[in-house]
Amino acid sequence: MSFAHLLSMQGFRNVVCPFLVTILICVQLAFVLGFNSLKFKRTPYNLCALGESSEIDMRVPMNRSGVVVKELIREIYSGDDPLSYKTRALPDFDYPHTHLNNEVVDHALTVLTGHFGAGQVHFILEIGSFKGGSASLIAERLISAELRDCSIVCVDPFSGDVNMWAWAKDKVLGYDFLSLAKGIPTVYETFRSNIIEKGYQNFVLPIPVPSVVGIRLLQRLTRENRLSHMPNMIFLDSAHEKTETAFEIKLSWDLLREGGLLIGDDWNWEAVRSDVCDFAMKNSLLQLTLPENVEKVCGGILLWGKELWMMQKPIM
Repeated sequence: MSFAHLLSMQGFRNVVCPFLVTILICVQLAFVLGFNSLKFKRTPYNLCALGESSEIDMRVPMNRSGVVVKELIREIYSGDDPLSYKTRALPDFDYPHTHLNNEVVDHALTVLTGHFGAGQVHFILEIGSFKGGSASLIAERLISAELRDCSIVCVDPFSGDVNMWAWAKDKVLGYDFLSLAKGIPTVYETFRSNIIEKGYQNFVLPIPVPSVVGIRLLQRLTRENRLSHMPNMIFLDSAHEKTETAFEIKLSWDLLREGGLLIGDDWNWEAVRSDVCDFAMKNSLLQLTLPENVEKVCGGILLWGKELWMMQKPIM
């Protein structure tokens, strides 16, 4: 009996045809689910580049206590905390060029608590955060110093600087700084992933804008009484081009609270060193106590090793 003859039989059609349709539907579902599974296994950066959401539909436990981050989440994010969502981006702690260290941060916190009092150290601003290494270190030292109500605000467009783009093709220094996906850096997602992985999301808040925009935004919010505190300390690790650093120093100094500390990285870069020294020689600085094995240069700047510098804003 031929297959065509079987199909012509009413009973066969009533029993077998629905069965065949069910099989076809199952095959289609398996194909779709399998394809989505393959897509999910792509690298996090490809997911971002494909235009898919980089976030997983899971909330990160949050217990923010710092008044500054609470105010900023309300005023600029309309209450939607950017670190309250998990991300598909994988943590990356391999960036080798963060010079900030425990000794410098601990000394800075000692100076700040001595000057303002422990209960008045509310706000540390980082300008130039990259993948969150220095922000994580500061958060760890705040916990050690029992300054759990202090907020760390990270201003960075997370798009890289001149050198990172110039070095991208040849992976200069053996590191992929930008992790480009369809020509777009994925640094911001890595930053979020790193901070969440370390468990410092209660301290840290990113503002993904250039330094000038971030500083002027904070100044405006302060003027409009939407932000109750100016920074006690600013860590500057952003521009490394001559005159750009000078402009950022001037803006940071204006934003910094009187008696606050301005700390920066990459003193060994000629452009940075020149701009920092020029500023220090033209402005009066509080004379910080000189720790052991630390040099004082340019009229009051403390210099740790070959990279880190610190100066204190006077009380007018």
